[in-house]
Order: sequence, then structure tokens, then C-alpha cells
Amino acid sequence: MEKIIIREDYLAKIRPFYSSKYIKVITGVRRCGKSELLLQIINELKSSGVDEKHIIYLDLESRTGENITTRAGIERKLDQRITDEEKYYIFIDEVQRIKKFEEAIASIRVSYNCSLFVTGSNSKLLHGQMQDRLTGRAKEFEIFP
Repeated sequence: MEKIIIREDYLAKIRPFYSSKYIKVITGVRRCGKSELLLQIINELKSSGVDEKHIIYLDLESRTGENITTRAGIERKLDQRITDEEKYYIFIDEVQRIKKFEEAIASIRVSYNCSLFVTGSNSKLLHGQMQDRLTGRAKEFEIFP
């Protein structure tokens, strides 16, 4: 059984942005704990009283995965899950699997009352086009194993 390590140092850095409009971009090498960090954030939100219906977690890498590869696909999925005007906490794990993911996450940010968290590998997320498109709209948190 694998022991879960609470990444308090990273949580402390991200916590002030939990409800902000900034896109929280969590990067790091493969298998460094990005997905586990998202799950820890989700647990903190639930513990603080956020309704579970207002937390949407999409794992784009899992075998049972969401099989979402386009902006239209992710927006369709969100439209199915978002049922009121309350704030939603949206978590997209391995966002780079969406074609033109920069456009998709920029659109999600303005289309929904949400706090958006995304993860991906450094090599996919830290290129110029994403940085240009999201300048001033995203906060990056790089994590290490």
C-alpha cells in the first residue's frame, strides 16, 4: 500500500488562490505528485464546506478517462455538470491532452463561475503560446518529486 504524503508546502502556496479567478497551473515532471496534489486540494475544499456537486474533477489520462480531446468536448462535459450559478471548482488533470488546450482553458475561465486548476507536464505546458495566451490570468506552481 502506497503512503500518501501531504504536500503542505505546496498546499500553503496554492491555498490563497483556491477561490481566485487565476487559472492555477500545476506543472512538474511525470509522476511527481501533481494528481495527488489536486486530490489533496479537493479534500481541503470539501472539509471547508464546499458542496461536492460544485467540485468537478476530470482526469484526461485515466483509462476510464473522460476521453475528451477538444475544447467542445470539455465544454459539453462541463455544461452537463454545471447546474446553477454558484462557484464551481474545476480540476483538469493532464490538460495538454486537449487539442489547443490554451484556448480551452481561457474559454472555461471566462464562460463559467469557477476556480480552475489544471495539471500537465513541464514540457507540454511551459511553451510560449500558452504563456502568451494566459499572461496575467494564470499562476504557475511547479512541483517536484
